[in-house]
Amino acid sequence: MFAFDNVLEYWATKYKRIKHDPAAKSKDKRFFRIQEIDLQSEWSRNMNLIDKPCLLFRMAEDGQVNSDNPNRLDRFWGIYLAVKQKGAPNNVVDELGAADCKRELLRMTAALIAWVARLQEWANNGRTDVSNPFFSLTDRETREGLRGLRINKTAFWTTPVHLNGWWLMGIEFYGIDPRPLCVNSEDYDE
Repeated sequence: MFAFDNVLEYWATKYKRIKHDPAAKSKDKRFFRIQEIDLQSEWSRNMNLIDKPCLLFRMAEDGQVNSDNPNRLDRFWGIYLAVKQKGAPNNVVDELGAADCKRELLRMTAALIAWVARLQEWANNGRTDVSNPFFSLTDRETREGLRGLRINKTAFWTTPVHLNGWWLMGIEFYGIDPRPLCVNSEDYDE
């Protein structure tokens, strides 16, 4: 199964604005796996202690049957980039500060999409020398998952909600699951 969250966590360690430290209990943790943005999570419990941008990966599994090929599944991965507004109390919105945060979110979104597109290009061209502790381009499922991404269908939006001084950019990546739908007789009793 394509683990897109591992690919995005690697980006969060390399991207200077986030600079995620994946070590457990790190004070510089900036990548979080969440269920939904409005549910209790490690990020929501610690949002008042964090002051740098974060990437939140939504762990829900979303998709639909591909309309052109009913033997394939379309997949959707939802993530959020989060930027904390400086200088305004949690319950007050400074419009200029909010606009700055949203422009920063757009810059970060463009950087993320460009990086994923480059990684996809490497997977398409057979490049395997990207070494990191999160994923490997030598792994068949990772390569096929990256090849199946449809970067041109990526959607993004700023949320109108201001969460304790944080502004959010929702991003949805779309892709085709590389595994064909089929009945595996090993999954059933005879």
